[in-house]
Amino acid sequence: MDIGLGVWSGDVRRYYPMETIRQRGEALIDVIDKRKVLIYIDLETFTPAAVFVDSNQARLQGSEIRLDGGLSLRSGALVGRDGKPRPVERPQQIFTRWYGFALTFPGPEVFGQ
Repeated sequence: MDIGLGVWSGDVRRYYPMETIRQRGEALIDVIDKRKVLIYIDLETFTPAAVFVDSNQARLQGSEIRLDGGLSLRSGALVGRDGKPRPVERPQQIFTRWYGFALTFPGPEVFGQ
């Protein structure tokens, strides 16, 4: 009955358990199809989400997620140091229970295992 985020792109089908995301500080950087992706828990909806980024580190600070390189994620939008929004690209994703993702994508990877 575990809940989390299922992400798929190209040949990757990966499930991120909610508890694992929380244990990693509510934000983490992973790689999917040779692209870096921020996996995080949205601070407004308390649900996991993903966005492609060009960063190596992410940390929760107050009501935003700070990325190295000067970008921040605020209310689901990437913004620069100047406060201006940046384009956002997201992988295909779904907030789901583990069994639902595993039935849709048999044999998926599970992040952290």
